[in-house]
Formats: sequence, C-alpha cells, structure tokens
Amino acid sequence: MPVRPVHSITLSTMHGCPPEEIVKIGRYLLEEKGFDTYIKLNPTLLGFDSVRSILDTLGWERIVLKRESFEHDLQMDAALGLIKELGEAAHARGRRFGIKMSNTLANANVDSRLPGADRYMSGRALFPITVRLASLLAKALPDFGSRFSYCGGVGALNAKDLIKAGVGPLTIATDILKPGGYLRMAQIAKDVADALPFAPDRADAEALETLAESALSRPEYREDWKGGTVSIPKKLPIFDCFAAPCIDACPVGQKVPAYVKAEGKSLHDQALATILADNPLAHITGVLCDHVCQEHCSRLDYEGSVKIRDVKHAAARSDRLEAKPLPPVASLPKGKTAVIGAGPAGLACAYYLAQAGQEVLVFDGAQGPGGVPANVIPSFRIERKEIESDVERIRNLGAGFEFGVKIDSLEKLKAQGFTSFFLGIGASSAKEAPLAGEGVRRLNALEFLAKFAVEGPYAFQGHRHVIVMGGGNTACDAVRAAARIPGMETVHLSYRRRKQEMPADKEELANALKEGSGLLELSLPEALEPGKARLRRMSLGPKDSSGRRSPLPLDETFDLPCDLIISAVG
Repeated sequence: MPVRPVHSITLSTMHGCPPEEIVKIGRYLLEEKGFDTYIKLNPTLLGFDSVRSILDTLGWERIVLKRESFEHDLQMDAALGLIKELGEAAHARGRRFGIKMSNTLANANVDSRLPGADRYMSGRALFPITVRLASLLAKALPDFGSRFSYCGGVGALNAKDLIKAGVGPLTIATDILKPGGYLRMAQIAKDVADALPFAPDRADAEALETLAESALSRPEYREDWKGGTVSIPKKLPIFDCFAAPCIDACPVGQKVPAYVKAEGKSLHDQALATILADNPLAHITGVLCDHVCQEHCSRLDYEGSVKIRDVKHAAARSDRLEAKPLPPVASLPKGKTAVIGAGPAGLACAYYLAQAGQEVLVFDGAQGPGGVPANVIPSFRIERKEIESDVERIRNLGAGFEFGVKIDSLEKLKAQGFTSFFLGIGASSAKEAPLAGEGVRRLNALEFLAKFAVEGPYAFQGHRHVIVMGGGNTACDAVRAAARIPGMETVHLSYRRRKQEMPADKEELANALKEGSGLLELSLPEALEPGKARLRRMSLGPKDSSGRRSPLPLDETFDLPCDLIISAVG
C-alpha cells in the first residue's frame, strides 16, 4: 500500500464559500501537500437570469430559485481570478491545476418530501445549465492548459458529445442511480472509447456552445419528457425484490413484460393470450387505453418508456379468431346473465362469463356495441373495425346482443329467466359550465361528440368560431372534431390552469394543438353575447386537494369570436 494512494484532489466547497478561502485551500493542496488540484465550480456562476431562462425554456417552472443564492456565491470575475492565480501556483510547483463543473444547483424546497428550506438539483435538468457554463468558461479561458473535468447530468445520451468537445474526465451519477443503471456503464464506456480519438486536448468553446444550444431543444432535458415515475406504492421483499412497475400501475394488472417479450419474438398468439387473460378488449385498449403503465416503465429514465400500448395493439391486430386458444377459466354454476350496457365494462363482463360457460345476453339502448368508444370517441381516434374485432371475439364465445332496447325493470328480466345481472350503464351526466348571457350555441362535449360520431362534421356546418373549455382527453377530442367542421376558422382550447397542469395525455394534447388554433392558458369563459365570448384571465394560487395550484380569477378579461362553445369540464 503506497503512502500516497492518490496524486490529485477535487475540491468541492460549500455554496457561498468566499473566493479567498477557495484560493487558500487550493494553495495549501498544491504547495503544502503537492497534490494536483481541481476546483469544482457552482452553476450559480451563470447568474440568476441566465439559469432562470434555461429552466423556463425547458419547462422547469417548478424549480424555484432564490436570487440571493446567486448573489452570495462565487461570481464570474472572482472565479476567473482564482483560476488564474491557482494555475500559476500549480505551474510554479510542477503540479497540475484544473476546474470541474458543476456542483448541484441550490433551489427552494417547495415540496414536503425533504426537510429544510433549500434543496439541491442534479441530474438531467442540470446538464443544460452546466454545459452552458462550460461553454462560457472555455471562451473566457482560451489558453487554459487542460480539459475541464465535468459532471452534471452526464449519461449515455451525452457522454460522447462531451468527450468530443474536449471535456473530461467525466463523473457519472445520473444513469447509475436509475434502475439497472450499472448496466449502462458498458454502453457509455464504448461510446466514450469511440469518441476519444476525436477528443481535443482542451475545452472546445465552439463545440460546447453547440452542445449548450442543442440542449435547449432536446426533449430529454425538458421537464415533461418524463410523464411519471417508476416508483410503486407497495413494499418490496428483502430478497428477490425485483418488480415490474408497469404491472402495478395497470388497473387490471396486465402481465406487460410477458406479452412484450412474446410479441418481440413474433409469438403473436402467446402475446395475445397473455393480454386476454386480464383484458378482453385488446383492440380498444390497444388504441384508447390511457397507458399509465408507460408512465411507470422502468425504461422511462433512459431513452423513454417501452411503447406498451402499441405492442398490445400489434398483438391484437395479429389475431386469428378461429385459431386462438383461449386461456383457461374456472367454470361457474349454470345460469343466465343479463348484461345491461354494451360499453367496455359490459363487454368485458360478457367475455368472462361466456368464457366460463354462462349464458349471456347483452342489452344496450344504442344501435350497436361499444359504448363511448363507438358512440362518442371520434372515428379518427379509433376505427370502428377495431371495436368490432373485440365484439366478434365475445360473440364467438356464445354471448348474444340486443340493441335499441331500453331496460327499465329487472323484474321483467327475471321473468324471462335471467338469474343474475350486471349493470354497465356508464356515467354520462355532463357538468354544465356556468356561463352568463345568450347568443352563442352551447353544447357539452359528450353531446357534441355523440352527434359528430353519428352525423359527421356537416351536422355543425355554419359554425366558424369554436371555444372548447377543459383540459382532458375529451376536450382534445372536441377540438379535433370541431376543426373538421367545413368552413371552420378558429378552434381555441381554453384551460384555467397552465399547459403543464392539464390532465390530457401528451400525445392527445399535441394533436389537438396541432389541429386547432391554439391553447388559451390561464383563461376561463364566463359570459356570452351574439358572436363572441368573454374570457377571464386567471392566475395560480396555493395547491388544492388534487396537488395542483388553484386557479384564481384576475381583474382582466378579453373577448374572442365565438358561435359555438363546448364544455368538457367534468
């Protein structure tokens, strides 16, 4: 064991450490102890306004900064001065001096998960800040004699780019701390090894500037890139503690890893049989499921979650009804069941009962099966043949269907020999928005979409300006449907909170914004008069029971042209 096991030290001082103290410690390490010395710098060197701008550009508004944290920390002029002084001291002693960036970013502790007034940010949100700092220092120190040591969001997606920009060695924690993170080390090592022949011997200011600019537009650094978390509420055992969070997140506990693996090997029958064991509506959910499993996918922290819903859809579309072995189901005592409602709940019930040998008859007041997916959700979201494929599988099990029938008495059904009943009648009552005034046609979203599904866009021909109120998937469907009305000029989506608080699926919102006329954040329609609507501007107050900040009205209003207003508020 050597007396001196290391030859270098990286000094990381506390936030707010005076520059003269950093110089004293650095000189001691260089001159008294003879160590090669690196000084680790803080991201606050960029300044409050620059850091705030980067965070806002990438959607990290929930990161609350304190200006005083920046003002009390090391400033750029003092940093350049101590770098010069310590560089000269190192040269005089024949030692090496370098800088490393960056430490974590201090921010206000606005959540209740950690104690104290402050917390410290690292990971992917830190990368755009730290690489911007590196680019500025490379410009300010053109004669600096070595590469910058680097940490701050380093991972498989950027390690090779940093090496090619003359940055290194790299310290990696972001990927390692994720589930299965150590398995990424081989991938990162290979990428870095491939990049080393192209690495300059000092920081390349131009390459770092390019990296800093690209980070502002790359999706993996945006706050909304991750739509969920891999954590699950249940406790894990001490041994064999591996768990698939996608299974726990799924309301019916779909065996996601099993069917994804089978479909990946083109074992379509096996994949579909695995799906059908828990979910008889593989086509419908392969298109419309809210896929919370993907928000809890173990790969969420890497390139993104597995496209679980798409895999399910692919397995469903490979279905050969006559060849499909059905998963075994325990038989039930013989009986006759009336299923009232042919929506997803009624169809699922009919499937499992018929599979178990029960005589099943499904009643619905509509003229066909499918419920909301068939009668409300537009055909551009789900083709009707997808719904019929799931229904056909249920018919093949022996279930019967009667449509255009209104059931108003269970006693009448009992008289017909039915011994058990399932009510899957839905919850279609709409919440009306309180709007003053007249002169503008009002519809709730379910009413609008149902009419659109049956009669098509020409049923609303003549309307030119539509406002949709709401922030969920139904509101997004209404926007997309309204945009298809012949002669439509504007379709605005009004939401009383901000975009990041909207409950709609990201892809559904993106489609609505692409096809509509735009999102009116922090707005609430409150009054109507012929040809226009008045909207109240809103602000956000404290968090409510949903965990989101409460919308509060402001004194300011504005008017928009409007001849049809659609409410999708609950």
